[in-house]
This record gives sequence, C-alpha cells and structure tokens, in this order.
Amino acid sequence: MKKSIIFILLVAVIAGGCRPKYTAMKTSRTETPVAQKLTISEIVNQCNRANSEIRTLNISNAEVFYQNDEKSYTVKMTIRIIKGKEISISIFPALGIELFRIKFTPERFYVFDKFNRQYCDNSYDYFTKILKTEVTYAAIEALLTNKLFCINKNESIEADYASIQKPEMFLLESKRQVNGYEHRFEISPDYMIASTALKDRMTEAVRVDYTVFKVIDKVAFPTLIELKTNLPKDNFNMRINIKKAEINGLVEPSPVDFGRYTKVMCSQIL
Repeated sequence: MKKSIIFILLVAVIAGGCRPKYTAMKTSRTETPVAQKLTISEIVNQCNRANSEIRTLNISNAEVFYQNDEKSYTVKMTIRIIKGKEISISIFPALGIELFRIKFTPERFYVFDKFNRQYCDNSYDYFTKILKTEVTYAAIEALLTNKLFCINKNESIEADYASIQKPEMFLLESKRQVNGYEHRFEISPDYMIASTALKDRMTEAVRVDYTVFKVIDKVAFPTLIELKTNLPKDNFNMRINIKKAEINGLVEPSPVDFGRYTKVMCSQIL
C-alpha cells in the first residue's frame, strides 16, 4: 500500500464519468521538430495555453499495474478532483469493493482502511520525509492534472528552471538541487508534458512518462502513464491505463463519516 501512495504523489491520472467521446491524438513524443528558439517564459506560456484549465476531474475507470522485484498485481482505481479543494482516490483490489480511500486537502492528507475500519491523517511533511523532497497539495494536483510545477514552492518555473531546446523537444531543468534532487520536464513541440523526473547526481531516481494523448471533453490529456524508479532499494514500476474520463463536469466533495473509523498512526496503515 505504501508504494501506491508514493506513486499517487508522483504521477498524473484522470478519470471518467459520462462516457465522453475520445478523439485519438499522437503521443506527446511527436516527430514534428521544434521550430524556433523560445525563452523559458515563452515555453511556459505556450504550455499553459496548450493545456486547458482543469477545474474538476471525475475518475471512474482506471487500471493500475504494479510490479517490483518480488511481486506484481493489478487493481482498479478512481479519482475525483476539485481544483484547489480536494483530491479523493479510491482503490479496489478485487470484486469491485473499495478497500482504501486516500483524501488530500490543501492542509492535510487522510488514508482510510475500510476493511479494518481505521484511518490516519498527517501533514505533507510526512511525504516530504519519505521522498526527500518537498511535497505540497499544489504539486500533487499539478501531477494529477498534467501541469507544470516547481519543486521549490517559494520559486516559479521561470525563476528557478533553465530551458534547453532540442530538435524533438523542450527541456526544463531546475537550476539547483533540492534535497539532493534536480527536477526536469520534457515538453513536446506541441507543448504537451511528455515526462517529468527527479534526478540525483548519477541517475533518474523517479521518472514518469505520459503518452497516448486523447481529447476528452475538449481537453487533451494522457491516458497511459508509466512510472519507473531507480533507487538504492525498493524499486518498482507502475502503469496506469485510463479507460473513462470526464473533465470539468460536476464533482461534489466526498463526505466521510469519521465515526465509523478508529484513528491510528499512519505507520499502522501505510
């Protein structure tokens, strides 16, 4: 379960509701060459314009494949997002029964173990210590909605990143390390985010690739998301295949009856 939560913090997924029409697009790694030299501000502005504002996401069918050196499994996942307010993620290991729910608010996160009727909550410092880099609600929301974000919350992409322009892509790289990591985005010539990665001195510690872009409710979005780690230990791969999604539809906050659960330490659930 712990790996699933770390994965949620690092990758972007979307979801569905009302059987929207999907229009297939090329993968974000398009063969069209980058046409001209742009400043980092121009790249960021173009990327923001190309990626429409996502006010809500309603996930109804996503399949998650997980594999490490010892085991592999597939689970179902749903995600509901209200921008700036709430992210609610449900995990269904088998038989369509919700076993875990993870809820993020701007201030805290909550994990509900429905089988044992337990829950925990904590600040984002908990994940910051696990990932060795600062984690905020805004960064999680950006990852889940395929947006640019800065790993230094006190800076901006324009101020804290440098741009490298290659024939096939734009690269945005942090100018300095944060807790030993550098941060990088790969952006296609049509200004879709193709990947994001955390790098240490030698390797990419965590890499997320976004491919198979489709138009969902007039918004281009990746429907295949893959994550790989290259860490000293506990490496894993994960793949999310998004099958249904609705964007900017009606999404209500997900209420929780805390009276049904016993509060425990997060280490007891994670």
